Amino acid sequence: RGGSELGGQGEHLWTAAAAPLIEYPGAPAPEFRGYRLDVEGVPSFLYRIGELSVEDRIVPRLGPWIGFERTLILDRAPAEFVLHAAGGGAQARGVKMTGGTFMPIQDQVGSYRMTPGFVGEDADGPLIIQLEVSF
Repeated sequence: RGGSELGGQGEHLWTAAAAPLIEYPGAPAPEFRGYRLDVEGVPSFLYRIGELSVEDRIVPRLGPWIGFERTLILDRAPAEFVLHAAGGGAQARGVKMTGGTFMPIQDQVGSYRMTPGFVGEDADGPLIIQLEVSF
């Protein structure tokens, strides 16, 4: 039953930053479009931000570092946007982007200026961002 908090099932490790995950001028509020489960039962959350379509998969990680791996698949990405990858006390350990370039934003830990840059036969492909976030 949605709409009520159950209190969780363990220690609280992280709360996302107050900034939106993806930010660009004129961006409307995200519109949740559901989710799908992969063969292992890991959900990918689907939402839209204006024309931008986002598939967001988060996998928890334990081992030498505690955190999560996050894969974002973006269709119809704007020419430039800001990605707030960590925040809330977490740190981005690794950021990879297929189909563009990115630069850390000075004085904003875990935030990056992303610029899609498709060329040749990849011109219609999705932008894929892979993040490793630790606590």
